[in-house]
Amino acid sequence: MNRQNMTLCGLMFTALIFCTSAWAKLTDTPPFYKVEYQGKTAFLLGSVHLGKKDFYPLPKPINQAFIDSETLVVEALPDDKTTSTILKAQTASTLPVAKSQGYINFCELHLLLCQAIEHMPMWIQATQITLFRLSHLGYHPNLGIDMHFINRAKDKHKAQLESMEYQLKLLNTIDKKAQLYMLEEAISTPEDQLENLFIAWRKGDSENINSAVKNSMSNSMLKKLLWQRNKPMSAGIIRLMKRAKSGKSIFVVIGAGHLESDHSVNHYLKQAGAKVESVWRKP
Repeated sequence: MNRQNMTLCGLMFTALIFCTSAWAKLTDTPPFYKVEYQGKTAFLLGSVHLGKKDFYPLPKPINQAFIDSETLVVEALPDDKTTSTILKAQTASTLPVAKSQGYINFCELHLLLCQAIEHMPMWIQATQITLFRLSHLGYHPNLGIDMHFINRAKDKHKAQLESMEYQLKLLNTIDKKAQLYMLEEAISTPEDQLENLFIAWRKGDSENINSAVKNSMSNSMLKKLLWQRNKPMSAGIIRLMKRAKSGKSIFVVIGAGHLESDHSVNHYLKQAGAKVESVWRKP
């Protein structure tokens, strides 16, 4: 697993919502919306940034909407600047002087991992520890929903709503107290709680997804990492819909945590005059 892919997964650290059971595959209904605006159409899929083999194949309506679309839109496309930006972020450690007992205990069990990340900012450490724990449950960045569609979109136009550089800079502005909270959560969150979040995503359980995201962060972190990004992202979707050719749809993949709550991308799309409906809703 290379560092660039691991950091791509970490950009939406607070929206890692997954599932583990293969039994649900045939009836999966992850957050998936049809958006209509001034005669143009977009399909909006709430994603998770790591995945398992049994996530695939995705439900037929999702695959068909992707096949029929002209453009794939994601939060950020990896570029040549990504690696250098990550390296710059790693130059100054923001570890607290007094390490928690939980951190010490974890590092006694996983010494090589902790030695490899000890000089990185705490948010990167939190990301790497989360990825490490999830990898033991079978989750990998190359099986994440975003990367799945990026890899399939060879013959499609590709667009981004933000950029890797912007997301990395945003994460680097998180205050030390909030980063410490992220690190402690990465170490201490029980696996059974992760399992509950996984099930919520596969079921498209908006209430539990929203609750999980809120419970994982303080209000200041919610505003910085999610809410303040949602209005510009919704404006970007509207802009790309306007540019789409007549009769051609766009396929948008963004973190599931961006699609719930009163500050969500869907909320701002509706404010802009778009019609937003769940694809799974029966007439």
